[in-house]
Amino acid sequence: MKRIEYIDAMRGFTMILVVFSHVLLFTFQRGGDSFGFNDIFVTFRMPLFFFLSGFLMYKPGRFDSFRKTGEFIRKKFVVQIIPTLVFSAAFCFLYSRSYGGLLHDTSKNGFWFTYTLFFYFLIYSIGDLVIGKFLHSRAKLIAGAAMAVLVYAFSKYSLLPTCPWYGSTLYWLIGFNNLQFFLFFFFGATVKRWFGRVETLLDSKAGIAVLVSLFLLFEIALYAPASRAALTSVSYSLWSVVKTMAGFWGILVVLAFFRKYQHAFSSEKAIGRSLQYIGTRTLDIYLLHLFLIRCDLSKVGAFFTAHHNPVLELFAGLAGALLVIGLCLVISNIIRCSDFLAKYLFGKVIPLEK
Repeated sequence: MKRIEYIDAMRGFTMILVVFSHVLLFTFQRGGDSFGFNDIFVTFRMPLFFFLSGFLMYKPGRFDSFRKTGEFIRKKFVVQIIPTLVFSAAFCFLYSRSYGGLLHDTSKNGFWFTYTLFFYFLIYSIGDLVIGKFLHSRAKLIAGAAMAVLVYAFSKYSLLPTCPWYGSTLYWLIGFNNLQFFLFFFFGATVKRWFGRVETLLDSKAGIAVLVSLFLLFEIALYAPASRAALTSVSYSLWSVVKTMAGFWGILVVLAFFRKYQHAFSSEKAIGRSLQYIGTRTLDIYLLHLFLIRCDLSKVGAFFTAHHNPVLELFAGLAGALLVIGLCLVISNIIRCSDFLAKYLFGKVIPLEK
């Protein structure tokens, strides 16, 4: 199937938001609780990343046999886990961290995403295979959605100190708390399956107006002081559910934006080519940028904490993010000169010799 250019551009956009957030957190060491653009981005940034992963994974009939499913899992293990283990070991060596300590940390020193994504591939593929043996069409979709909700509930329950497996070795190793994003991964696969119908919604002016309105309402509920206080006074769980729902609306708003202006994000335009290039190198950038954001620019963060200016902070953070991404791409291209390293560090598919 031909790649959808604006989807690749969306991947690049999302990768920029991830690095932007990490520059603020680790490089600038931004403190304080003043509101900034990153608070808006965080609502949909990781949900969008997992949504796109599910969207790009879905293919009709991909998991209709044990052989196909097993081969898929094997390939994903090579692409997701082996590179992460190598880069994690290098990170521990360079920064004098304990590898055992890294594995017993749900954030994995920042490397949690690729571990979690592999478990998403595992859950979805096996679930789709089993469900497909008994159900078809709409019933299969409903069962799959129920599975996604159960994974979300399991993840939230795992965060409670009263949970029997809270703090267990398996809890830290797998990172049960990170399974909450599986909803968005499943959503991405579902949207891909019914993309023709979703496109009709995204091409509707009324549909876009509703999506934008809902997203703004949920953002106000999350971050306006009065509404946030009202939500959290009821329960943190309610605030968490509202944040999850805001993630869905944010995904659809971004998808609608990139679809509406897809010509600007095509390979014919400079911005389109740039975002698509970043979008096709997300694994490289993700694994490499964690090494490059460790420089100490805490004085910049202290400035923004003392002198709150969201717009200036946005541009400074984006400048830092683009610089880090540029360096990652240079390093990536050097490493990719070796097919062996490209295959086992970045999952590059090496064509068989004829």
